Amino acid sequence: MRRSRHSLTGPFLASVLLLASVACSGRGTARGPPNVITREQISALPDLTAYEIIERLRPRWFRSQTANFSGPILPVVYVDDRRGSLAGIRSTYIERIEHLNSRDATTRYGTGHMGGVIRIVTRPFR
Repeated sequence: MRRSRHSLTGPFLASVLLLASVACSGRGTARGPPNVITREQISALPDLTAYEIIERLRPRWFRSQTANFSGPILPVVYVDDRRGSLAGIRSTYIERIEHLNSRDATTRYGTGHMGGVIRIVTRPFR
């Protein structure tokens, strides 16, 4: 007995959608969004600097997406919306760390952010 092409479309489409949903849900929920490191993820690590946290959880944030004549263009760091450094900020003081691509960084902070932005939001003092 020969099946028509239309009778296979329903089960095939359903299996493709099922596989796609499983593939998407496994990675996104366990690690969180790829452009944010949450407080929960930060608290699971020992006392580290912001640089060490990013190096362990999102090392691709440090890879330059573009380059110019002087070399790679790296992200600019902002701590509570002020230019800062990753080195001196310990994990106990960090609420979340975000990565903004060059377009979003330029929209938020103006020109000069071709490498994007690493934005650190600190925890409120109590």
